[in-house]
Amino acid sequence: MPRTPRKILEKQDAVRGDWQALFRKHDADGDGRLDRQELLRLLQDVFEPGAGDAEVRASLDEFVALLDADGDGYVDPDEFAASWNAWFAASVEPVCALVIIDVQNDFIDGTLQVPDAAAIVPVVNGLRATGLFDVTVISMDWHPADHSSFVEVQAAGASPVPAHASQATPLTEVPAFGTAILRAPDGGPMAQTLWPRHCVQGTRGAENHPDLVVDFGDDDDDYNYSGPAVTCNNGDPAPVGGRLPPPSRQRAAAAKKKRVGRGGGGGGGGGGGGDVFVVKGCDARFDSYSAFWDNMKLAHTSLCEQLRTRGVTHVFMCGLALDVCVKFTALHAAEHAFMSYVVRDASRGLSADSNAAALEALAKGGVTVLDAAEVPAAIRGASLEEALDAARRASGVRSVVAAVDAESTGSGHIPPSQQQQQQNKKKTAQQQQQQQQQQRRGASLSPTRGRRVDSAGGGGASSSPPSSSPSLALWFHLGAVGAAIALLAGVLTAGVGQ
Repeated sequence: MPRTPRKILEKQDAVRGDWQALFRKHDADGDGRLDRQELLRLLQDVFEPGAGDAEVRASLDEFVALLDADGDGYVDPDEFAASWNAWFAASVEPVCALVIIDVQNDFIDGTLQVPDAAAIVPVVNGLRATGLFDVTVISMDWHPADHSSFVEVQAAGASPVPAHASQATPLTEVPAFGTAILRAPDGGPMAQTLWPRHCVQGTRGAENHPDLVVDFGDDDDDYNYSGPAVTCNNGDPAPVGGRLPPPSRQRAAAAKKKRVGRGGGGGGGGGGGGDVFVVKGCDARFDSYSAFWDNMKLAHTSLCEQLRTRGVTHVFMCGLALDVCVKFTALHAAEHAFMSYVVRDASRGLSADSNAAALEALAKGGVTVLDAAEVPAAIRGASLEEALDAARRASGVRSVVAAVDAESTGSGHIPPSQQQQQQNKKKTAQQQQQQQQQQRRGASLSPTRGRRVDSAGGGGASSSPPSSSPSLALWFHLGAVGAAIALLAGVLTAGVGQ
């Protein structure tokens, strides 16, 4: 059975890299590294002992292999810090974000309706009500009226982006939900699905559903929220004077639903501590399905930065549509190395076939798909198994990157960071070897020439000391030099006497 990890560190301090105290605590001999037994005691301290002690012991060999990057049999501070920041801290004490994607009127009862979309609103609100999330993000489509993805814009011949040479038919003839090949900013082809006009800035269709719980923090009174959390794909403040997308008609409904979730609404926004708002699709030239990037990956939102600065390790995503914006956001979250989850019953897609394809893509991309009822267990159940799974993924990525680096730069290439690590290891080994030699030399020589003191402190005559001893060989060398000097002095004296 999965076991709940012991809370050995405060959550934020742990995620920010305060691993030194844990390392020092278990470095029993003070040599600045962890051997197998010290690492075992650390693992026993992190994961509750007792019934799971045998499981911890059984995993020791794999933990050593995963943590010990240079294969010297010890875990040094650099290796532990790298693993702590990459996967260990996330498994010990996760910091969780709920990312609510595009739960907007046009996708529910407007121009681009997703089947059964309204049914997810109470499920999403229920997730917030659990109080399990440290950060809540509201992602929203926020398009200009002349966006190139709108079939109405193309039909009117008003596209802000010209057709690519490979486009077979005039853009004016491409139907809704058809694919147009537009010219990308770099001149290449850019496939674009043409959608009915939706979520236009400042319209009702761009508003969040009136029953969706949102938290504007200290800005509930006037919604004049212009903080850095409200950004478009290029990182600039949201348009329309920096005001939030929901206009005044949603104030009455939203004002009744606030301060939900852990930390007063799930934490996150600007100075008021409310939700983080991310708007996307602001550039008329290309679409933006993901809450992280536009479709061409030419510009990003601030979402990754917002999550990183809050120490987020686990991202749970839900919303509309499962097979478009939810899918792309989840895959990009996994690409950014967040532990990524999609809440299936808090999401809906455009069709059964595309939903199935999306779920398959998510599974291949390392995204866990689960239902809302399973979320609390997933958050509370970070365990030894999860730590090992995360470590295996990180190890696999390192192997792939190393192989790619070797292919691109020539066989045998070692990245600079690894070169420095190896140089440091070599220097440390040389210093240790020199210290050991000095200790042996000190133990080998006694005040009486020709006698040797053994390692136990006992004495013994040595009429013919081993020639392999560097210190004794030095004595013989000095003796020979002394004899040569005495002989030379005798010759000089004899010459002077004559």
